[in-house]
Amino acid sequence: MKQERFKRLLIFTMSSILIVLLLLLYWIIWSHFYADTIKLAFWTKGHWMMLAVYLLLLCIFTKVYGGQHIGSRRILDIVYSHSLAALFANIVDYPVICLLAYKISNPLPMLLLTAMDVLVITLWSVAAKRIYRKLYPPRKLLVVTNGSASRFMIKRFSERNDSYKASKFIEYSQGLDAIKSECQKYDGMALCDIPATERNELMQYCFENNILMYVEPSLSDLIMTGATDSTTSDTPMYLLRNCGLTAEKRFFKRMLDLVIIVPLALIMLPFMAIIALLIKFYDGGSVFYKQERLTEGGKIFMIYKFRSMRMDSEGGKARLARKNDDRITPVGRVLRAIHFDELPQIINILKGDMSIVGPRPERPEIAEQYKDFAPAFDYRLKVKAGLTGYAQVFGKYNTPPQDKLKLDLYYIQHQNVLLDIELILKTIKILFVKDNTEGVEDWQLIAGSEEDAPQSSD
Repeated sequence: MKQERFKRLLIFTMSSILIVLLLLLYWIIWSHFYADTIKLAFWTKGHWMMLAVYLLLLCIFTKVYGGQHIGSRRILDIVYSHSLAALFANIVDYPVICLLAYKISNPLPMLLLTAMDVLVITLWSVAAKRIYRKLYPPRKLLVVTNGSASRFMIKRFSERNDSYKASKFIEYSQGLDAIKSECQKYDGMALCDIPATERNELMQYCFENNILMYVEPSLSDLIMTGATDSTTSDTPMYLLRNCGLTAEKRFFKRMLDLVIIVPLALIMLPFMAIIALLIKFYDGGSVFYKQERLTEGGKIFMIYKFRSMRMDSEGGKARLARKNDDRITPVGRVLRAIHFDELPQIINILKGDMSIVGPRPERPEIAEQYKDFAPAFDYRLKVKAGLTGYAQVFGKYNTPPQDKLKLDLYYIQHQNVLLDIELILKTIKILFVKDNTEGVEDWQLIAGSEEDAPQSSD
């Protein structure tokens, strides 16, 4: 317990140092380039107010992009998260400066500030990560599996050896006594999709002995996360309404969609026109790609995308895009890399077929194939399909359907306007992350869409 408290104190201290450094840079830029341009009677309290506003912006965006997770993120991800936080703080702060000055202020100092922020963040991230890892090396885990540990799961564990290390895989069928005995050699245990009886006993054992645990949640676990307390007398009870979104949530979700998507449509219209011309000039084929997809309640609608593959790419079969797929055109490859092939879905959102945030829409025939090994796949249809979603922000293009279902189900059980705004902001972060746009390996191919874009649940 003391170790955990010290760890939190260490992270807080290192994060505070970075915030102070960024505030110092902002103060230098503000006092040298902007303070004298303010037309109002701006006394000492006004300068402190600007510093306080900037501090608030930094804290909000750092929280949104997870920059404070020093122990569980790679150095590049820490740099990326904090740099985005500083960038958006600067973007939001600049109009405030312009309003106070009653003119369009020189943006170059803010660009200089952003460059200095990135440099300081990079140096700080390297130092902070090294200090943290020196004090807290990756945890050695015993991973308990159901005997079907896939290449995907092993690969994912191996990718996170900066945070924890899967030192040994053991099947639950070897017996709980053997697992409990083996667990003593490691820093913790990870339970991956094992039967409930064995899982519950191991969880109780770890709880009793203060052993750290990572647990892959079941669908029932995720459904329970949306429960509300309904204790009757002296008996603890949870209430599960299981009715999707309430009328109030639907209203505010739709209002958020319109407030964001209408201005976005006007801003992106010139870019969409240019993209349409590029696609047309490349091979003379159709600009848009239309396809049947599923949304709330199993309703079928036509989704719109910019065509990113050859006209004859599907060949009558539904297939996921592979890595280095030769069906993708040069124009399409660029569009997919920056997710601009998804822009026509603005039309779907305006029509009400989709929301900005929700589970990615799937093809009806592919959803049926997924249900063969993930029978609960239809649970995703309790809300409208989305342009982005929880599974897209926290998963990857080649994340297995079972895991995407769990991520989507978590979103459904916790949906609210603030979560939607957070996911929209986090989507900006993943747009340029390669892992979120990569294709699937041959061993992952089960079913998919000819035009499944990198953000689709597919």
